[in-house]
Amino acid sequence: MGLNMTGSGKRFFKNMPELSTRRLVLRRLRKTDVDDIFDYASRPVVTKYTIWDYHRTNKETKAFIKRVTEKYKHGEPVSWAVTDKRSGKVIGTAGYEFYSSIHKTAGIGYAISPDYWNKGYMTEAVKKIIEFGFKKIGLNRIEAVCDIKNIGSARVMEKAGMKFEGIQRSRIITAKGRVHDVKSYAITRKDFYK
Repeated sequence: MGLNMTGSGKRFFKNMPELSTRRLVLRRLRKTDVDDIFDYASRPVVTKYTIWDYHRTNKETKAFIKRVTEKYKHGEPVSWAVTDKRSGKVIGTAGYEFYSSIHKTAGIGYAISPDYWNKGYMTEAVKKIIEFGFKKIGLNRIEAVCDIKNIGSARVMEKAGMKFEGIQRSRIITAKGRVHDVKSYAITRKDFYK
């Protein structure tokens, strides 16, 4: 799907607002987040099903933060830092991976520290991102995919109201060079406002 960056979507990505939920604050990544992000991004268990490989040095984490902050400047689809409201610690990232202004469609992705798995944190973040996409950006459809073996990620999408739409064969090639089949999920504007 082509990336058509015009109108309100581009303005949104350039001026990403802070979002808040009961337990989380979603905000722009900062240079000072390097230690928190490296803490989870350096664990191979986190990247078992991701397209990116685990960070071996905090230099890789600094480069990741730099790429994200450059995307903010150019108004490209990008992630928020997912922070624990009580501690202020960055526990993951979540946000938009692509956006089409023509089709009013976007795709989301996320990763979270294993210290916060199975506690509903990522579902909380994804629900907020979906709500923002429909209410503020005016999206018509929001998509996400996960490796067919990634049960936890599939559960996040389901609990966030996304519907399973099928298996896409050989859809992703990871940084580790492996080809993966993925489960495809989506939620439409009509679903959201039911």
